[in-house]
Amino acid sequence: MASDGKSVLYPKNDNGVENLWSFRLDGGKPTKLTDFPSDTIFPSTYRMTIALCFSGQVLHDLVLLENAK
Repeated sequence: MASDGKSVLYPKNDNGVENLWSFRLDGGKPTKLTDFPSDTIFPSTYRMTIALCFSGQVLHDLVLLENAK
């Protein structure tokens, strides 16, 4: 929910790229708020504050240790 209580903010994924959109509760077309060319939106963990969102990639590394002493 936007701070004014008049719209809902949400991430929308188009072809693997997420951007932030706003949808007014009184109707109308959704509005694109960001224009990231790549990556994913990560919300903050503190009250879902949009100002603290950032775009990036999730990377995972896996290491297999066998017979470690």
